[in-house]
Amino acid sequence: MATQAKIAMASQQTIFGTPLPRRNTPEKASGTFKKGAVVFMNAGFLDECGANPALILGVATRDAQNGATDGAKSQLVELASPGVLFKGYLDTSASEGTGVSANTDLFKGVGLTKSAAGGFWYADKGKTTVNVRAVIWDFWLSVENAQQVVIGDIRPPVLFGVTYANFQGNVGS
Repeated sequence: MATQAKIAMASQQTIFGTPLPRRNTPEKASGTFKKGAVVFMNAGFLDECGANPALILGVATRDAQNGATDGAKSQLVELASPGVLFKGYLDTSASEGTGVSANTDLFKGVGLTKSAAGGFWYADKGKTTVNVRAVIWDFWLSVENAQQVVIGDIRPPVLFGVTYANFQGNVGS
């Protein structure tokens, strides 16, 4: 059993084999979120989501630029469209740093939570009945980084997709 490092969320692939959807979006003033933050449109400008986000536009590709006024800076966002899979890590908000991988994590609904330390967002296996915002598709295996998840690892990297109901770009949002 190994403890994996915290990683910033980033889009990896679509389940359809199509290009990853991205959008250049004006930032809300005074933004200080980190690369990999879960973001949404707030009064026409990009902002970091709050706890248990109901609407998710996507994931920030870089740190916010702390612009003086709304729209002074812009950000390329990886959209959380249906079928887009993001790489992130799995943990539990009940006691961060104790989220252990299990076969039963696959295709389970989970929440998205911002870490209390470091500002990283993660797939939260402590939220499987309320505040479900994403679904775990797979554990991340990276040959180029010699990274292989073993069942029982703490904070394993995973692939997940945002639920359709929580994607800010769907017709009903």
